[in-house]
Amino acid sequence: MNDFGYLFLNETKNAVGWRCARRDLNCKAVIYTLKNTQEFSHWNGQVHSHLRDAGYTRKNEILSKIKSRVVDEFIPIKVIIEDEYRKAKLTAEEKRVMPLPIQIESGLYKLRRKRYPPIPTDQKFIIPPVYQETYSNSRFLIYDKRKTVYGGRLLI
Repeated sequence: MNDFGYLFLNETKNAVGWRCARRDLNCKAVIYTLKNTQEFSHWNGQVHSHLRDAGYTRKNEILSKIKSRVVDEFIPIKVIIEDEYRKAKLTAEEKRVMPLPIQIESGLYKLRRKRYPPIPTDQKFIIPPVYQETYSNSRFLIYDKRKTVYGGRLLI
């Protein structure tokens, strides 16, 4: 909003509080938006202690696009990062501000891993319904039974 970045602060019955993202500069500005319409409601009266920074806002927009693609797509993370940087057509100044792919790759792999269930440690795990069907809603898991004849659990 207005080239300032904000982070979620709190939520009340009617409003959502957002604090300035530049905590490193000790900025104490807080704004409140209406919960249902997301329009500006009021602020805490503190003026930002720094200048507007369109580059900082743009950097966060690009990084959020990268994060959403990492979670949704199954291609290498470096490819996603480089593709988003290429699409953004960064200036020389913006290139200096953006993190290198190798610097953010580890965190993005962790983000991707959190989305998926952990690897089972025994045969008594439940397969979530989302993994029992294909993208076209046809059955992916045909047979799932535990029998001693098979020596445990048989998945087809």
